[in-house]
Amino acid sequence: MSSVPGLILEAVLRHNKQDALNHRSEGKWHNIAAATFVERVKNVALGLAGLGVRPGDRIALLSENRPEWSIVDLAILSLGAINVPIYTTQALEQIEYILSDSGAHSIFVSTRRLYKHAQPVLAKRGLEHVIFFEPEVSVVRLISGKSAHSQNSHQSERRHPQAHQRELVGQRRKSTSECVSHGVPPHW
Repeated sequence: MSSVPGLILEAVLRHNKQDALNHRSEGKWHNIAAATFVERVKNVALGLAGLGVRPGDRIALLSENRPEWSIVDLAILSLGAINVPIYTTQALEQIEYILSDSGAHSIFVSTRRLYKHAQPVLAKRGLEHVIFFEPEVSVVRLISGKSAHSQNSHQSERRHPQAHQRELVGQRRKSTSECVSHGVPPHW
């Protein structure tokens, strides 16, 4: 592998640590093994490719420091796309400028709280995909500056679950009977 993401993933697999990444949840530390990390990167990249992400596309990432940030970052870079990181503490005007200046057409948002903060800007942007780390965030893709907030919406919903959830990245709601998960495992 000659790309930077390829070199990183190769090194992760070569060292094969059982605690390649760690995160704290519910008062306990949880490990993510090297093979699991690489598989998640691969599957998120496949999900993004299934959504139409191509080399040179800009994908924003609004998240605090957490394992999903690293996974999504490497997935974006593995496709030759460009990660546009946005600090969680950015003012709305700064988020608007970053999205506008970068030309990002999609964004990952880690939490409901961050979505609520950035929603006024995201609603104006007409982004193709808004993808969430947390499955309980029920907001569908933003279309033409309008967002739908219904749990039962029949439009394509983009949610990005945590590792312990059973949902798929890029999965459309079962009511639409169409799935673009492209191999993303239920344990993402």
